[in-house]
Amino acid sequence: MLNDIIAPYCTKVKKELGLPENQRTLLLWDAFKAQSTEKVIRELAIKQVVVPKNMTHLLQPLDLTTNASVKKMEKRAFSDYFTSTITEAVLQNPQRDVTTIEVDLKLSTLKSMHGKLMITVYDFLRKEQGKQIILSGRRAAGIAEAIKKARSTGVVPPVCLMEC
Repeated sequence: MLNDIIAPYCTKVKKELGLPENQRTLLLWDAFKAQSTEKVIRELAIKQVVVPKNMTHLLQPLDLTTNASVKKMEKRAFSDYFTSTITEAVLQNPQRDVTTIEVDLKLSTLKSMHGKLMITVYDFLRKEQGKQIILSGRRAAGIAEAIKKARSTGVVPPVCLMEC
């Protein structure tokens, strides 16, 4: 994850912002110990801000807005799958007792559906409405203005945010 996702992402953001490659990066993430090791900090040359345990629902932007939207999409997709399975069975046999209809809940079935859903979620978050949801999380956490100010004044190095 470190070499395949986080480092390339931070490099991409620095390039998009016209920052030097050696620009320090600020990562905002929760208190999960694996991401706060000396190796991670050294290899990424980062300054980290750790959201204290049991506080992500108040301070982490994704937890404030984006995750709720994603969970809603997941629930809707599962509900649609469950309902369509029941509806299909009833249409095939209108006399059938709906309590006897089995919905395939095997992991192999659900994993495939979830993978397709994650592509849908990703596409949604890249569109304007999704970007606004992400931005509203940054506002709710109180960091949107700080990022804007740091970038415009140069007093604090511009921020590359990645929530984990």
